Amino acid sequence: MGSIITGSDINKAFFQTARMPVIMLTPYPRLLPENRENVSLNLLLAERLAPISPEQRPLRVMDELKSILYKDSTPLLLERYEMLFSPAWRLNVLKIFADIARIRPIYVSWPGQYKNGYLTYAEPDDPEYRNYRITDYDVIVVL
Repeated sequence: MGSIITGSDINKAFFQTARMPVIMLTPYPRLLPENRENVSLNLLLAERLAPISPEQRPLRVMDELKSILYKDSTPLLLERYEMLFSPAWRLNVLKIFADIARIRPIYVSWPGQYKNGYLTYAEPDDPEYRNYRITDYDVIVVL
């Protein structure tokens, strides 16, 4: 399912026609579509969730994400989305990215690491720690 490629193995046409989320551990701005929408998610999502009661936020977080990220087919560069890893939301972040890729091309600046076939976020003793085995997801990881 998932695949790993290095920056030297990418050509612009391939990069821009991917039908899976492109998870970038190193930014490749020269390869991204020029007509993309850049979204810094933390602030947008926090503003939408703020008026909602704390008890209701976990129930509404996906609705708010959809209204921000699923709105059209313009290619999307997603950055600063660390709040998605909050244990309160119980979200599978890579699955969300794969779902978005069905609607619009998505390029993700990954805030964690890649090691031995896994993408990780945070350290194992952190409550926000997540690890995702690449072969379990339809994603392209660019090292």
